[in-house]
Amino acid sequence: MDKQTKEVFPVSKKLLLPSIVAACLAIGCAGETTSSTTATGESLESRPITEVAADHDGLLTLLAALEAADLIETLAADGPFTLFAPTDEAFAKIPKEDIDALLADPDALRDLLLYHVVADDLTAADVLAATSLTTVQGAEITVQAEAATLNGTVNLIETDIIAENGVIHLIDSVLMPLADEGMEGD
Repeated sequence: MDKQTKEVFPVSKKLLLPSIVAACLAIGCAGETTSSTTATGESLESRPITEVAADHDGLLTLLAALEAADLIETLAADGPFTLFAPTDEAFAKIPKEDIDALLADPDALRDLLLYHVVADDLTAADVLAATSLTTVQGAEITVQAEAATLNGTVNLIETDIIAENGVIHLIDSVLMPLADEGMEGD
């Protein structure tokens, strides 16, 4: 991990599990506002997805999970990427034992997180114009445009958060691969 990434994500490996569990329990900390600039006045559009996400309220659990799965540098790369970002509240819906199981299996955690990434720069209009999207993990996400949902139950709650290497859309639940597709490595 490069020095810049370490400064943005100073979470040590010893603190990952408590950080993820604490973030899942902190349901009330999720915010739903975005800003086009940081506190220093830097445009969000000039920074990669991971840094933009780090400045957004309510994505602490996602960032800790990305760190645990060693995906920070991947999502800081050139892209383009579309990240369907589950909020802290979305992760809080997952039972603790399921989170513990994911943390114990880094490959499963990585696959689950890559199921939230599409290798393209898709605005909300682009997403809703599609019937399905192929994720970096390899499985499909189905899109229901009339309800603005993914896989039939996951709602887009905040969209078009622009980063240098793609776009972030906040979602209200963690996406799970459709039953007939499964996860790679299963």
